[in-house]
Amino acid sequence: MLYGHSGRLKDREQSSLLSKVGFRSAESAAVLEFEEVALEAQKELLGKKTKAPIDAYRFLERLPLIK
Repeated sequence: MLYGHSGRLKDREQSSLLSKVGFRSAESAAVLEFEEVALEAQKELLGKKTKAPIDAYRFLERLPLIK
């Protein structure tokens, strides 16, 4: 939810907001990297390796929830 609210801000403004809210640097880095991780997962799910539903499910099982 926090990512959705800060989506219109620039990277520097997002990191400033997260530090003011009280996030530590590792936590704020995870929030800021969320979009990149999601796009990588999306590309993998659209690829040939995960065309079968069972393969896509296995890929999603291996995805870490938090980096």
